Amino acid sequence: MRIRMFLATLLTVVVLVVAFTGTALAVTYYDVAGEFMCNCGCNNVLKSCENMQCSTREKMKTVIGGLIKDGKSKDEIVSYMRINYKDQILSAPPREGFNLVAYIAPYALVLAGLAMVGFVVHTWVARQQERYALVGAEGEDVAAAKPVSKKHADKLSKELDDFGGF
Repeated sequence: MRIRMFLATLLTVVVLVVAFTGTALAVTYYDVAGEFMCNCGCNNVLKSCENMQCSTREKMKTVIGGLIKDGKSKDEIVSYMRINYKDQILSAPPREGFNLVAYIAPYALVLAGLAMVGFVVHTWVARQQERYALVGAEGEDVAAAKPVSKKHADKLSKELDDFGGF
């Protein structure tokens, strides 16, 4: 009895899955039309072309509708349109050849910018560390403790004398 119930449930699930996925996997015009640009000069994607006198949209809609009726998949329809209308019909450049630059360049520029910001921050931190390294543990200026040449010492004392008389 349990086996029969299990088989009946399994059969019901299989029938429902096949019934619902068949319609979900069917290609529609609006699924495919988003991949192409309209050639009428409106610079819109084919499915959003609103030019009332657009003969291009209607012609392409007929071609795509015929391919869908023939049972072609979305990839097959895109391939057919690329062969017949060239790559200019596509709403996004194909991810091959030189067109890869359009996909890779934004990420490469962001990474280069981050590297440049990192370099600048590293340089600033290194300069600050150098500046603080000149200050001793008690806060006295280590640079002042260095021996001063006779020429500089004389110049310093002369300026201090001039300043003191003010």
